[in-house]
Amino acid sequence: MVVTFEPGDTPVGARLRELLLDPATSVTAQTEALLYAADRAEHVAHVVAPALDRGAVVISDRYIDSSIATRATGAASMSRR
Repeated sequence: MVVTFEPGDTPVGARLRELLLDPATSVTAQTEALLYAADRAEHVAHVVAPALDRGAVVISDRYIDSSIATRATGAASMSRR
């Protein structure tokens, strides 16, 4: 079993997480969504897919549904929580 988290469970994801959590970072909602998408792409390519290829069960704290729900409700970004 592989337990993962987003954002930040890869080296690139960790840097994106730092950027998103930095109070000095000011980006548009579209840019923020794209940064989360970039993290997810790295996460799938380097954590999820290899684990599934090995036959592991993958449990992640969130996935695309959480991004859609956050954007749909107009919830504040991570950096404002």
